[in-house]
Amino acid sequence: MNYLVCGHIVASDLVLAAFTPTLAGDAGPEVVITRVDSLPTMADVQETGPNWMLSAHQYRLRVPGIVDMLVSHGRTIDYVMLGESDADAAAFIASTGMGALLHQREDVVLHASAVRVGAGAVLFCGPSGAGKSTIGAALVERGYPLVNDDFCALRETSGRVMLFADGRQHKLWQEAVDQLAVDARVGAAVRPELNKFYVTPKQSVAQETPLPVTAIYALKEDRRTAQPAIIPLNLVDAARAVRRNAYRPMLTRLMGQQQLYFQMTAKLLAQAVVADLVRRLDFADLPTVIDLLERQWRESGLDRTP
Repeated sequence: MNYLVCGHIVASDLVLAAFTPTLAGDAGPEVVITRVDSLPTMADVQETGPNWMLSAHQYRLRVPGIVDMLVSHGRTIDYVMLGESDADAAAFIASTGMGALLHQREDVVLHASAVRVGAGAVLFCGPSGAGKSTIGAALVERGYPLVNDDFCALRETSGRVMLFADGRQHKLWQEAVDQLAVDARVGAAVRPELNKFYVTPKQSVAQETPLPVTAIYALKEDRRTAQPAIIPLNLVDAARAVRRNAYRPMLTRLMGQQQLYFQMTAKLLAQAVVADLVRRLDFADLPTVIDLLERQWRESGLDRTP
C-alpha cells in the first residue's frame, strides 16, 4: 500500500489507517516500511535509553509487547512484530516512526494540526492533550479544509517555508467526537484499547498541494483566563516555542538540530505570524476561540484567497 506523508511517497506492507492511500507514481516510493524477522545490530550508537538507541543515521525504538522498529537514513522503517495487533504497531510506526524518519531527513517536524486559511496553512502546536486536533477539527467543520493532523513537516521551497498536505485523518477522543457531532464519519480506533478514533475530515486539501505557512499558534492552557488571547512572539520566544513543540523534541536535541529549528523560525517570521494562543481547555469555550481566530484572520487579510 502506498501513502503520501508530508510530501513523501511511502510504501508500507502494514496498513497505516492514519493516512489516505495514494498512487506511487513513476518515481516510486521514497520511503519503504517493511516487516522483518529480526533487526540488524546498530553500529556507532551515540545515545541510548530504556527502550531506544540512536546513531548518526538510525533510530531504534522497542515498544514492549507491540513492535520493535529501526528507522534508517530517512528512507526505511524495518519492524518486528512483538504482539498480535497490527493496529497497535501501525499507530507507533505512523507516529513516532515517521516522525523520527522526517527528523532524519532534516525537516522541521512540529507536533501540530493544520488547516488551510485563504491561500496558506495555519498550524496549531502543542503536546498530546493540548487540543490541537480538536481545534483543527472544529475549524474543518466551519469550512477550513484539513491539511495535516498530529505532525507537520516544514521545509523551505523556493525561498518559502511550505507545508505539504497528506490526506491525514483526524484523531479524536470520543468526547471530541460527541461535542463536534462527527459520529457519522468515525472510523477505527487508533489503538484497540483507546477511546480515540480516526475520523474522516469533512473536507481536506488535495494531497499534492504544498501551502505556504502563514501562521503558527502554540496552544497554552490558562484556567484563570476569562477570554482567549492571541499573543504574538518575537524571534527568541518564537524559536523557543517552535523547538518546544517539535515532534518528539528529545530527538531534535540528541540529533543536534537546535540551529536548524532556529533558522527555520527566522524564515517563518518573515512570512508568518508565530503566536501563543492562550485559552481555557474547555469545550464550552471552543466557539469563542474559533471566533477569535476568524476575527484576526479577517482583520489581517489572512483569509483572503488570490
